[in-house]
Amino acid sequence: MLFVCIAGLIGNIAAIFSFSKQRKRSQKNFYTFMLYLAVYDLLYILVSIFVFVLPQFSSYYKDNGPWMYVLPWGIPIGQVSMTGGIYFTMVICLERYLTVCHPFYMYSRDWKSNPIVFGIIAFSVLYNIPKFLETSTKFDLCHINKTLSENVLTTIYSSEICEHEIRQR
Repeated sequence: MLFVCIAGLIGNIAAIFSFSKQRKRSQKNFYTFMLYLAVYDLLYILVSIFVFVLPQFSSYYKDNGPWMYVLPWGIPIGQVSMTGGIYFTMVICLERYLTVCHPFYMYSRDWKSNPIVFGIIAFSVLYNIPKFLETSTKFDLCHINKTLSENVLTTIYSSEICEHEIRQR
């Protein structure tokens, strides 16, 4: 997964630079949608690195607390970026269809991409607000406990060092 994330980081950063440059008037909407798709994909890759890749390579990151604080924010931000990426992909497909199959329709209308971009961003954030309220974590050095209260799952993790000490007793 690390190699996929590195390739994705490089590709999306290159896409952001490429699509943020000056563009032709006829292709302005396409470049805008592609720019935001690359931003959402880059955000998802960064979340994947912090949530899924770093715990595999660093026991300190996973066992001593940083992962526990990243996790409740990383998963919902990843959901927001996936939702936005899906909708930007759908808008790009629709825009390409209209450009290729109905070129005079697209050329005769000068529509702006900003309301669509704002709508997708707003929808992807608002739709995933409940994800921010679903999970909480607390790091305690020597306790392992999972509780479910008021529809919020709270998982208390402990370090492997503490678990090893408990087994030796």
